[in-house]
Amino acid sequence: MDGFYVSLIILIELMMLAMVVHVICYSGFKKDQKTWYLLTFVAVMFCALAEFAVHCGFYSADFSIVLTITTVLQFSIAPMLGMLFVGALGLKHQTKIAIGYLIVNLLVETILAPFGLVFYFDLEGYHRGNAFLVYTIFYFISFAYLIIGLIIVGRKFSHRDVLTVIMVIIIIIAGLVPMAVYQLNITYMAIAIAASICYIYYNDLVQQDIQSELVNNQKKISN
Repeated sequence: MDGFYVSLIILIELMMLAMVVHVICYSGFKKDQKTWYLLTFVAVMFCALAEFAVHCGFYSADFSIVLTITTVLQFSIAPMLGMLFVGALGLKHQTKIAIGYLIVNLLVETILAPFGLVFYFDLEGYHRGNAFLVYTIFYFISFAYLIIGLIIVGRKFSHRDVLTVIMVIIIIIAGLVPMAVYQLNITYMAIAIAASICYIYYNDLVQQDIQSELVNNQKKISN
């Protein structure tokens, strides 16, 4: 087993667990926003663990069916991460979009799985199928959706801290490219970092507006 990969997964899980605990204890967001954030961070935890179950180095063909089901779920949920976080950013109608995208992903992955088109397991382990591009396309649709969501939210806040958004995009790309080209499993670390930064970014914007509103109200009262 690769010690670096094990350490990476542990760090991802601890990072997302810390964010989950913070969201639960934090009183600055409404219940629906908390729910979106919790779904996002828990989804990252699940996907990272599902990936680890496949690539941890311990494999037996006897578990191929279980691993296939696990991978179908991972490949269905992972492309949803962008939708989940856009929901956390407070945009409207995100519940229907997220559920619809999950259903589409799940149907496609479930239909293709028995044919080994996106991925398959044999006596040696996991392999990408000839139609792995299908999963990649779903992933990049979600990524593009997240970027659009960040731009819309940024416009709402007059594009303050736009450099933070740019860095989030760069971090995600830095995690996706090695996975797509070299099959290096660092994508979820990049996503975990980007999700944490997005949370901090959005929270900071909200708090700045709240403080500005309080200052303006005090000025009005004083006048």
